[in-house]
Amino acid sequence: MNILQFCVFALCFCLMKARLYKIFQTENVVLNEITTLHIEVPNMERPVTWRCGTRKYECDNVCYKGAEFRVTQSGNSSSLWIGKVTKDLLDWTFHDNNYNIGKFDLKANGPTKVEAYEIIQNENGALSVSATLQVEIPNMKRPTVWKYNNYKYECDRTCANSPEYRVTQDGDISTFWIRNVTKERLTWKFEDDNLESSKFDLKIHSSTRTEIYKITQNGPVALGGSVTLHIEVAGMKRIVGWKNDYGRYECDMTCYNRSNHEVTQNGNSSKLLIRNVTKQDLTWYFCDFYLCSGNYSLKIKDETTNGPRPRIPVYAVVILSLLGFVVILLIICFFIYRYNPCNMRETFVTYYTSCIEHWRHRNVIYRPPKT
Repeated sequence: MNILQFCVFALCFCLMKARLYKIFQTENVVLNEITTLHIEVPNMERPVTWRCGTRKYECDNVCYKGAEFRVTQSGNSSSLWIGKVTKDLLDWTFHDNNYNIGKFDLKANGPTKVEAYEIIQNENGALSVSATLQVEIPNMKRPTVWKYNNYKYECDRTCANSPEYRVTQDGDISTFWIRNVTKERLTWKFEDDNLESSKFDLKIHSSTRTEIYKITQNGPVALGGSVTLHIEVAGMKRIVGWKNDYGRYECDMTCYNRSNHEVTQNGNSSKLLIRNVTKQDLTWYFCDFYLCSGNYSLKIKDETTNGPRPRIPVYAVVILSLLGFVVILLIICFFIYRYNPCNMRETFVTYYTSCIEHWRHRNVIYRPPKT
């Protein structure tokens, strides 16, 4: 047997021994998303290798496990996990040490587009207020994720629950609550573990936070008077509070009612009663569980609406009159003494002497006799 015959025989032997098997995908394939390829062949033997172009990932003594690719092999089955499918990762081949081969062309199978589901939005629809998005998908599977660019909030074993963003997932329904809608984050995307997804642009109308959280006052007030502030918001939820730079007064389990301030909350309505308005009570804002209003400045009575000025008490008038009389008398005495000192002194000395003599006379007359 010459060399040519030997080569032909060896090639035929290899072709007869090698068998081609089908690789199948375990889930929908979407560009820029994860997927898993799987193959089952009889008598699979390590090392097993997955190839795409110059890339090679295998299981021999250990299996490759990286951030973007992972290979597993157990018995007659092997899987390749791809963290992000790109256009350069569409053609894959598999082979093991037993000449078993598998081929898979993602282009032929077509990276599928997931079915679009409708996301609905609550009625607020304004900048700087809260918004709630909700989506319902059959057979929803955790983790469920709401994304904006690199920001994501999800439900897996636990659900995102921060002051600004909250996610809940109940059966086939996922809800995403945003505390404060901004112009920078209006487009959100939803995904679940079945790679079902949907995209949503927040619908914003012309209402502002001030129009939705609008504070009213029962009437103009003067310093020292009483006033009531009122607000009504759909879906109001405790904790509710009235706040300014000098204090905060809330309704939670109980409502604040001390000193000059009293807070009440009933359904979608809340009130703040101020019994004695001071300069520290001139500006307020309101917050409930979801959001805060803008600042509200009290309407203060001007001079024409303040009414008559308070009268000075009678006793104060009498005291002031007496003090004035004494002051005038002292001034008169001062001038008499200054411009006629001799007469003043003589008069004073005469008066003083007569007083002494009178006292002595009384003392002599009424002094009891010695025994």
